[in-house]
Amino acid sequence: VNLGEPHWSMDTGGFFGHPTPENYARWMEFAAFVPIDRVHGSLGEKRQPWVYGPVSEAAAVKALDLRYALLPYIYSYERMATETGIGIVRPLFWMFPDDKKVANESSAWMFGDALLVSPVLVSGESKHSVYLPDGVWYDYFRGTRLEGGQTLHYAVDAQNWKDIPVVVRSGTVLVSQPVQNYVGEAPAQEVTFDVFPDANVAKFVYYDDDGETYAYEKGDYYRQLITAKIDMRGIELFFDKPAGRFHPALRTYLVRVHGVHAQAVTSNGVKLGVVDSESVQEGQWITGQDRFGSYTAFRLCANQLSNIVIASTSVSSH
Repeated sequence: VNLGEPHWSMDTGGFFGHPTPENYARWMEFAAFVPIDRVHGSLGEKRQPWVYGPVSEAAAVKALDLRYALLPYIYSYERMATETGIGIVRPLFWMFPDDKKVANESSAWMFGDALLVSPVLVSGESKHSVYLPDGVWYDYFRGTRLEGGQTLHYAVDAQNWKDIPVVVRSGTVLVSQPVQNYVGEAPAQEVTFDVFPDANVAKFVYYDDDGETYAYEKGDYYRQLITAKIDMRGIELFFDKPAGRFHPALRTYLVRVHGVHAQAVTSNGVKLGVVDSESVQEGQWITGQDRFGSYTAFRLCANQLSNIVIASTSVSSH
């Protein structure tokens, strides 16, 4: 992790021998948050999740489903790695160079800008300790708001092994899509942006191409900058005009802005209509509650420039 190599992996489950069900489940959770996720073993060894029993299988499937949901996030960072050599896995001392407590940290890392991951590595562990650098964080699975600058003692289930210590950093954008059985099973017509705004500008460059050829080298790609920030009006989000000649199946974005209960939402100066249905349509917005607390959500056309302003008097200070 700390070397900064952009592409690395492991024989998940171990190449030789047969891991215990717990070891396999925790190993699969670890592998879901590295650049290349692969399961492998020596001839005669089986590494399919169902080989290790229903408890281990359920934990492994949960980790794999999250990996597949995050494919747009992962692929966008893969483009960044191509351009800069910086991979999706970033050592904490890269991201927080002034924090002496992360200087020797090797059991936790950033997975892109948004996620801090600290997999369970000890058999039978029921309390997992992970240090959170300064800032505001959110438990990804439980939604709990967490203050940085402290060591979090994360309760984990030593019986079912489904707990993955993952936290979301405020001031970031997390992108996901519906879970698929394999890469490219169906073109994503919609992706979801979960925005966790704070006083700093949150940035994310969404990227896609055909996934098979080198045509992207000649401009056949789709690239769009998304930014979000808290200002005096509430939350402002900017979706830049897409660059590149590639036209994906993508049609709409579902955007959830966490920590804000809107009074009004405008897009390019035009007021959007508020609805009370979760099936919010393009040009509409809703408010609701999820595990992270209040949110405002809306749909918009993916392939255009959009300046969204969410007016609110109740913006959480992330």
